[in-house]
Amino acid sequence: ADFYLKQSRGVGYASYGLLLTVLSAETGDRQHNRILDHLAFVRCEGKMDLMGLVQAQAPNLVRGSIVILITTSGYNEAPYLVDALLHRRMNPVVIAADLSSFGDESGQKMNHANIIQLGVPLFTIKKWDHDEANKELISPVLRGR
Repeated sequence: ADFYLKQSRGVGYASYGLLLTVLSAETGDRQHNRILDHLAFVRCEGKMDLMGLVQAQAPNLVRGSIVILITTSGYNEAPYLVDALLHRRMNPVVIAADLSSFGDESGQKMNHANIIQLGVPLFTIKKWDHDEANKELISPVLRGR
């Protein structure tokens, strides 16, 4: 969000923890603070999965919007979700948290190859990754979209 807000671009936010939260796209420091406030309290205990959230919110997005999907590396529906966004002429970017770095030994893995074949940027982050390294990796991709 910070990357786009510094460019005076509108940023929205949607999540479904215990409650559905949607912030319409706005610019400026106030929007940055609103997003951080909501992120601080969101809990992944909602009844709607990421697919349902995106399908519910996609009709409200402008074609050509960049949609950053933040999920876990074990979310197997990600390729279908990315494909659905591409059909709606959105520009998805997937950021997957590596479950194994958080102690999950279930071995669930997202099908990275299917997402990459669709031409969608995919980044995997680990628990102790440093922010600066991730910014350097992700920023050029976001700038080019």
